[in-house]
Amino acid sequence: MSFKPKKIAEPGEGGAPPARPSSKELAEALAPIASTLIPTSPPPPVVTPPPPAPAPEPVVRQPAEPVLMMSFKASKPFAKMLAQAAEGEGGLRRLVARVFHEAGYAVPPSELQPQRRRRTYD
Repeated sequence: MSFKPKKIAEPGEGGAPPARPSSKELAEALAPIASTLIPTSPPPPVVTPPPPAPAPEPVVRQPAEPVLMMSFKASKPFAKMLAQAAEGEGGLRRLVARVFHEAGYAVPPSELQPQRRRRTYD
């Protein structure tokens, strides 16, 4: 099989295709029907700027006190007594905080209130 190139028709020869219309000629030809076509994109939204909101006051958060792990050994009867007393109080820590507060010690208010049981990641 041998390669046979196709004959290229020169402009003006009998078999040449007609010249392509220019973009100006196409725009003039389509102008009468272009106004009746469905738009291909939605109209741009009208954006009205929102009124300026008053600046919120920043929330001042007190830095948390460092937490220390406390542990001690106790006899079995004393441990049971502490557990029963702490059950109604909401925990051993709150029991100890309340007892110290009643004894006149300066206990931080956060120790006397119930603590959140869920983890927070903020």
